[in-house]
Amino acid sequence: MHKVVAGAEAAIQDVSDGATIMVGGFGLCGMPENLIRALARKGVKNLTTISNNVGVDGLGMGLLLANGQIRRHIGTYVGENKLLEQMVLNGTVQLDLVPQGTFSERIRAGGAGIPAFFTPTGVGTMVAEGKEVREFDGRTYVMELGLKLTSPSSRPGRATSGQPRLSQDRAQFQSHDGHRRQNHHRRSRTPGRTGRTRPRLDSHPERVREENLPGRTI
Repeated sequence: MHKVVAGAEAAIQDVSDGATIMVGGFGLCGMPENLIRALARKGVKNLTTISNNVGVDGLGMGLLLANGQIRRHIGTYVGENKLLEQMVLNGTVQLDLVPQGTFSERIRAGGAGIPAFFTPTGVGTMVAEGKEVREFDGRTYVMELGLKLTSPSSRPGRATSGQPRLSQDRAQFQSHDGHRRQNHHRRSRTPGRTGRTRPRLDSHPERVREENLPGRTI
């Protein structure tokens, strides 16, 4: 599979209305700002987003939220976003809060083809409400489902099981204080264990590279 595309718009062109997407990043660090902006410009609706948080007002996934593009969000932290709070309270956005460790394992399980697993995290709390609970070796566990993504569309030459996952775009990004920074494509040499030098390549500023993960990723 060819894993290099010309830009952010090309990377998200298969994401359509009703898609379920994963968005990388932790807080405001490592999020794919260019790809999120491309989704905002495209205007796809009724998205289910799987991400640690939903950005903040006017930044990151907060742009999609303000556009009314997110129908449901699955994540672990929702602080610092007043708009999300309002939308959840008035029923505009469905919010699924998941414990951090469980969230990570649900993503891993989904990618590994594991439909569900048991964990003691959340037993006896609202996290376990409506879920199957079992006892193993004298300890109670709650069943959690693996997180799956959708394949909004497929094209000739692409796997129909493709899964859109937005990871950090290394093309061009903006720091928290608003100053634009850019990674330049350069080649440097660093010593290897053998004493010889090995090349180090940074990504090209006009290309967005897909991660090597199962399914179609972005």
